[in-house]
Amino acid sequence: LTTNDISVQKHLLQILPHVSRQQILVSLTLVWESLVIGGGYFTLLACGTLSSSLLAVWKIGLAGSIEEIWSGGIVVLFLGRLVTAFVGVLDMYFGLFDFMKGGSNRNGLNGKGG
Repeated sequence: LTTNDISVQKHLLQILPHVSRQQILVSLTLVWESLVIGGGYFTLLACGTLSSSLLAVWKIGLAGSIEEIWSGGIVVLFLGRLVTAFVGVLDMYFGLFDFMKGGSNRNGLNGKGG
């Protein structure tokens, strides 16, 4: 933003709207991931991060511009991580998935369940 290079200024102006909108996505992702980390779902987070990272690398490889990297690859990375964290939170609170966390929290954090 404090450069005289016209090319850099042009790229910054192209990606700034994407970066500003992504702040919401990134914030939600980090909050939900912190809940899942607190619940001990480390394997789930590792698998989700790995798979979303691989998809993001693939998407970035297809990108033809810096704008496509930010609007495609970075969004894919954080959406994948957010979905993974959402699944972990669902299991943590409602005990929906028996295969998670080495057998899951079968009663859920709300004390209900089987």
